[in-house]
Amino acid sequence: MVSLGGLACAWVADEDVAIDVAFVFHQFFMLQWNYEYALNGVFWTLGIELQFYLVAPFIVWMLGANHRILKAAAMYTACLAWVEVERKYFPAHGIDSCNLLGNLAHFQAGILVATLAGEIRKAPWTSKGWIVGLLIATAVGLLLLANRLYFLDFGRFLGWRGVLLVDLFSFILLIAHIRVEAMTVRAGSVMRMIAFSGVLFYGIYAWHGLLLKSRHFQDNFFLLFGCSVLLVGFVLHG
Repeated sequence: MVSLGGLACAWVADEDVAIDVAFVFHQFFMLQWNYEYALNGVFWTLGIELQFYLVAPFIVWMLGANHRILKAAAMYTACLAWVEVERKYFPAHGIDSCNLLGNLAHFQAGILVATLAGEIRKAPWTSKGWIVGLLIATAVGLLLLANRLYFLDFGRFLGWRGVLLVDLFSFILLIAHIRVEAMTVRAGSVMRMIAFSGVLFYGIYAWHGLLLKSRHFQDNFFLLFGCSVLLVGFVLHG
């Protein structure tokens, strides 16, 4: 729906959009290598996710049955190193590599947590409530550091430093999630609000990319956020 909205906006703005077979496959089926989306730029992540689903069985097969944690850690390290290799030797991809290889480290961080999940569930120290709180606080601190690097040095953020900060944030938050999964959490008003926010967030991400095509939203965060929420609410309840 957001892509169709982007197409409608392109027509209204009289943009030069050639609707051919290549355009349809690139914009709607995510069949690109280094992603560029005319309809909604933020959708490049969807294309990479679809490509990852194709290689994920091969990655799991490579892990095998023995030394899975060690192999997963080594694979993550290799993916992190690739970030710098691509920046140095493949400048045509741009500083922000919107392709699967350039972002594989993020997926590998999740795979590493998955291989550790059994050990995390068995570890007695992770069942303590204060440990879970400390993990979440640490994850938030890493997210703030990543945001600081993003605003102060965008080039380094897109290199191994930024990737590592984001992946450490994800890694620690997922460990906390594994422990919280085993807890009984009362469905009070706070939990219902958090659950409802989770439903909204991807829709906000999707719609804000389309709204940013208009200069009226580019320098007004509150207008951008508010209109994104309204659009998500309209789609969910329309």
